[in-house]
Amino acid sequence: MPEHIDYVINFDFEEVNAAVFRNAQIYLRKKTAGGRTCVIVPSQFMRLFKDADCLAVMEKDLLRRFGIAEYRDVLNYNGFGPGAGVWARRLDALRRRGESWLMRAAAVLGEAAGARVYSALYRSLRQRRFYVDSGLETYCLQKLKDSLGGFRYLRVGDYFDFSRMKVWKMDLSAHFGRNFSYLYSMIRDRALYTAPDSAEAVRAALGEAGSGLNPEHLPWLRNFAAHKGFKFVLRTRNFRSKAVTHNSSPATFRGLAEALLARGALVLNLGCPLLELGLRAPGYLEIDHNLPFETELALCRNADAAAMTGGAGLFTAFAAADIRVIQLDDEWSELLTPPIKLMEARAAAGLADIDIRPFVAAGDYAGAAAALCAAPARAPLSLVTTGPQELIRLD
Repeated sequence: MPEHIDYVINFDFEEVNAAVFRNAQIYLRKKTAGGRTCVIVPSQFMRLFKDADCLAVMEKDLLRRFGIAEYRDVLNYNGFGPGAGVWARRLDALRRRGESWLMRAAAVLGEAAGARVYSALYRSLRQRRFYVDSGLETYCLQKLKDSLGGFRYLRVGDYFDFSRMKVWKMDLSAHFGRNFSYLYSMIRDRALYTAPDSAEAVRAALGEAGSGLNPEHLPWLRNFAAHKGFKFVLRTRNFRSKAVTHNSSPATFRGLAEALLARGALVLNLGCPLLELGLRAPGYLEIDHNLPFETELALCRNADAAAMTGGAGLFTAFAAADIRVIQLDDEWSELLTPPIKLMEARAAAGLADIDIRPFVAAGDYAGAAAALCAAPARAPLSLVTTGPQELIRLD
């Protein structure tokens, strides 16, 4: 049986950056208040909770039993089926308004009461559909009682700050500002996400994740892992209807990929969902993937550098990782008041990133590629690491 656990919390069943923020809260709580925490999490995202003491892992077969074939099904869910009428939406809005009123009223009685009521009542549309109403939450908690014995369970979501054990005012701007500040501090501390980057380790990770990859792609990826010349990862996104303003720029990523290929580099375009660039070259591969976080991170660490859109949500995880980041646009957290720049935290931590924004603004992708290939090798950093994590398989 795992060591005593004080708190069990859940994966948010929201955007993946919610997991990154929650881990930053766990990291801060361990520094300030102590206690041991277990997180219920899908296996695909388990390594996003690097600072939890215990992970209660939901494998893909278990998620399928409860109606989740792929996690993108959760992301694309907006709370209502195509036949939902206006009254269904109004009733749901009234329900959520009533719950919000009760949570605010309970908070007046003190932070402890506010946390209890929030945990009992709060559920986002996705969390309610895929976690609570499906019966998955009940199943997981019963399994954990068998494994852990006693613990306090908190159903967490937006506006619940686990580091302070407090429900904050339900204001989205303040929510993001607070959590980005926690993540900024974690990065400055060098408490970073990391993964093995040797060719052998990456090949092993690809083998473990092989069921989610086209077998025809595996030889190219193995060659990428072992390649001694220049190699770069492009992390792209291209949602059809969700937050499309944060999608990757086709002109930017195609221009950069073509310039890197012209210099003989290997280029791997990873996306979930992928921005297809329409390139055909032996040194280029694009994959619309569903890889575990640690496998994708291993590929990025194995490369010379990784480019990604700063306006996309999962930028937060890779900005908090021990990789070299290619900055090609501004971060969306710069729009907060006050602005927060994770790239500044990375620089303070000693991460040698490469800013190619001036080249991108001028449309000079050849110049950007030259700068990337001329960058000195990335020096290893001394990182803050946590102790070993205990795993519980919830199958």
